Amino acid sequence: MIRYGVRVMLVLALLVSLGTMGWLTRDYWLPKSATSEDEVAVDDEHDHEHGSEGGTESIVLSEQARKNLGLKTGPVVVGEFWSSMSVPATVVEQPGHSHRKVASPLTGMVKQLFVHPSQLVRPGEPIAELELSGDALATTQSDLLQVIRELEVNQSELNRVENLVKEGSLPEKNQLQLEYDRRRLQTQRESKVQQLIVLGLSAEQVKNIEESRQLIRSFVIRTPEVASEIKAHQVFPNRIQQASGTLAEEKDPPKPDWSYTVESLDVFPGKRVQIGDELCSLAFHAILFLEGQAFEKETGIISRAMEQAWPLTARFETDQENVLRKQDLKILFVDNVIDQANRTFRFFIALQNEVLLDNPGPTGELYRTWRFKPGQKAELDVPTQKLVDVIVLPSDAVVKDGLDSFVFIANGKRFDRRSVEVKSIVKGTVVVVNDGSLFPGDTIALNNAYQLNLAIKKASGQGGGGHDHSGHNHAH
Repeated sequence: MIRYGVRVMLVLALLVSLGTMGWLTRDYWLPKSATSEDEVAVDDEHDHEHGSEGGTESIVLSEQARKNLGLKTGPVVVGEFWSSMSVPATVVEQPGHSHRKVASPLTGMVKQLFVHPSQLVRPGEPIAELELSGDALATTQSDLLQVIRELEVNQSELNRVENLVKEGSLPEKNQLQLEYDRRRLQTQRESKVQQLIVLGLSAEQVKNIEESRQLIRSFVIRTPEVASEIKAHQVFPNRIQQASGTLAEEKDPPKPDWSYTVESLDVFPGKRVQIGDELCSLAFHAILFLEGQAFEKETGIISRAMEQAWPLTARFETDQENVLRKQDLKILFVDNVIDQANRTFRFFIALQNEVLLDNPGPTGELYRTWRFKPGQKAELDVPTQKLVDVIVLPSDAVVKDGLDSFVFIANGKRFDRRSVEVKSIVKGTVVVVNDGSLFPGDTIALNNAYQLNLAIKKASGQGGGGHDHSGHNHAH
């Protein structure tokens, strides 16, 4: 019996030993569960090469899952960022320079019009043709032609008398009298030319009258030149950025088009106009102003930004999804008056406009639509501090979960969750401290950080959801 009991004990010990060894080696002989191409797997290992104080959770995404998420990735870039405050702004016209009234320089009847409302007109192009009827213009033209004829008669007589004086047939005083008459007639001619120019004729038109010996019966009024002081305000923004993507810095910035658009027409064919009557109103919107509104207590910030020529960014709402950003703007001048009611003051930025569309008309004319229009609202980001050696990310690339903020580093199909320190949050942008948590060149998820974090928490049994930065608008 004793021997039999010993044998039983030995068998039981052997079975226990074999069971223990089987349990310890289960990873080698148990069948592994298959994961379909569309499933997401969570990895709780802590062996990522960067290392992390709080450990690294990972999520594996198939190609199909990435497409379903619309996941975007991009490299980590260390650079600079301007902390800024946001102030409201409005697109306004340049006082005294954005409008041009075209008046009739002569009296007459409108024979025909060459333009239509909203049409693009360039300097020198025709606006209207007048059939002249003014007595002053007709009389002055006739007087000029009479003086020219008298000059010709005088010259012929002078040529004849000069020969007779040389022969001694006539006294020299006859020649002197003709020379005196010639100087008087030349003075009259110059006076009549100036009178015609004052009445609205060009020097070229006056010259044509003298050469053709014909009175001008019609007159074409043309688009005036853009004033040189307006051209002095030309601005070339270096970059244009939209929320849907960043455009490359412009190598050849567009040159301004010094053209007008017809805002209104005040006449019609057959209407009689006097000197000074308005024919049409032209708008010059190639260069406008951004009028910013700041509080009195923000005077120092605005003055410093203007003095240091710090770059401002203007944000324009274009539709429900996109925001147009105009960057590298500079403050041109600041109002010297503070509004007593709301304690605010204005400052101005020159804004070069952009052609949104030139639509051709049935007879070849162009109807222009500008991107920026007077009255349009914007938000101005005014720099307050320059941050260097930081990482700037889209807000959708960072998720806040409890006290921590995370990004997701791409490692093949796997995305490793990494804790980062947030320095600043501005609408649409998160500034991350460059403390070694991320390295330049790391590929990270640029969007859907909230969804990736939620998937990890659900797969690990934690449930709940993180806090998404993109739902807030902080300005610094």
